[in-house]
Amino acid sequence: MGQNRCKRQCSHLAWTTLLFTLTLVCAHAGEMPLERSRMVNTRETTPVLDSEANRLELGSIPMPFADWALVEAGQNEWVGPDGKTLPLDGPHGLTSPDEARAIPLGFAHGVAIRAQEATKAGVFSDMVPVEHPWERANMKARTLLYDEAAHVYRVWYECPGGLAYAESADLKTWRKPLTNPTAFGDRTHSNLAYIANRDECAASGMFQKPDALEVAQSGTVFVDPSAPPDERFKTTTLASATPEKLHAFAKEKGKPLSSRVSDMSANVLFPAVSADGVAWRVIPEPNLLHDADTQTVVFFDTRIRRYVAYTRLWEFGRRAIGRAESKDFRDFPLPRAVLSPDANEAPYIDYYANAMARYPGRDDLHLMFVLAYDRRTENSVVRAATSRDGALWRFAPGGPVLRPGTAKDWDSHFVLPVPSFVRAPDGDLLLLYSAYNQPHKFPRAGFVEGNQGVARWKADRLSAIEAESEGSFTTPYLRLLGSKIILNVQTARTGEVRVELCDRDLQPLPGCSVLDCDPIVGDHVAFTVTWKGNSNVPTLDNSSARIRVQMRSTKIFALSAE
Repeated sequence: MGQNRCKRQCSHLAWTTLLFTLTLVCAHAGEMPLERSRMVNTRETTPVLDSEANRLELGSIPMPFADWALVEAGQNEWVGPDGKTLPLDGPHGLTSPDEARAIPLGFAHGVAIRAQEATKAGVFSDMVPVEHPWERANMKARTLLYDEAAHVYRVWYECPGGLAYAESADLKTWRKPLTNPTAFGDRTHSNLAYIANRDECAASGMFQKPDALEVAQSGTVFVDPSAPPDERFKTTTLASATPEKLHAFAKEKGKPLSSRVSDMSANVLFPAVSADGVAWRVIPEPNLLHDADTQTVVFFDTRIRRYVAYTRLWEFGRRAIGRAESKDFRDFPLPRAVLSPDANEAPYIDYYANAMARYPGRDDLHLMFVLAYDRRTENSVVRAATSRDGALWRFAPGGPVLRPGTAKDWDSHFVLPVPSFVRAPDGDLLLLYSAYNQPHKFPRAGFVEGNQGVARWKADRLSAIEAESEGSFTTPYLRLLGSKIILNVQTARTGEVRVELCDRDLQPLPGCSVLDCDPIVGDHVAFTVTWKGNSNVPTLDNSSARIRVQMRSTKIFALSAE
């Protein structure tokens, strides 16, 4: 009986491997070997999948599965009784439609993309410890970024003394440059950001209360790689303009005021620039005639050579995310909605605020962490949206990436993403978030307590392509910038992954077929694919190939080539 059981198991394994191979070769579990041989014998007539207009490059910086960009859409090829490709137009020789047969090419099956929820990993004040009398235990960051040119992390954070600045090479040891010459108590200098041209702002007559001007009020800071040194750091600050001056300015420039701007408050956004992140010069002319009292995120998009601002709008009584772009940081048009609650959302949901970011190390993937606010409970969650151009946004499926804590936690109700998405030195991804222990509009005096936490994802595991059971997909024709294929992967105990390299026409490359691939099992941030022990990719036409993946009970988070 033991021998019979062994034979059955071996037979089952062999049959499973055969099906596994056919699935990879044909990209569809229901195809038969005939299609495989037909594809080989009629290679000159095999159609090329037409997804190559936006050729992706796979290099050492991991490319996450945040959308379908890494997954071929697929198409059908129609063949006649002789197995030859039928023309779309012109004579085909068929006597009946039933003589035509569809051959699926490159279709994915059994897979889905899902956002992954973050792990909460402490509070911000543990990351940046208190050192000076103007600081306190529960300090909160306004902006955290990584300056690639200087190889340094920079943070602007709120404390009792105002907005302070610090920098670090490793997110552990922080330097707080004491370059503000204004005395604080018995200290002659501080690292508090300050407005160096306040007298100029007062003399302009543009501001109702020039003494109340703050650096980056309702704004965030960014590094401008296109700017001269004295304007390398930029931000926007919300301030109340003098209504008469504001209307005269708008009329002179021929620009409309946002409907949110009232004569009572006349709140609009003003540009501010700095050479060191501490001493700031506010330009006394607004750059965005819009009232946005929740964090406005601006950056310089190197791909389009324009400044892009993301801010809060209102649409039909609900908060939404708006976007504006300009060649001139000092002059933006009014924003237009790019992400707003539609009929797929419950009617009581707002998109309250955004923490837009570019994926670390990549300029071809934009992310937006969105505060989704539930008016019924006055609680919120953070959801992740993605965009390839910064204008068209879609939420990643799979639910929130950050939720409130339990009833006894300091973050039990309202959570707000902070513009702070960076890669830590160990490769993990970090996002700061502010949170509170009461509903958003709850009477706050004496009851509301809050803090700022750190959300963390293991390296490049913000989203994944998942197969709960059997699944497969094929990538577009990728330009490979390395000789080895690297997977960020996690399999169940019963799962595995196999990888096949194909040419443009879906033909397996010699030595890199599914039968050659060594099975991948386990939890690996950077697993090098091997085929019979060999990890080197063969010489490729145009250094390009398709990657075909068969997976079972697996998550694949990212691909790279080294």
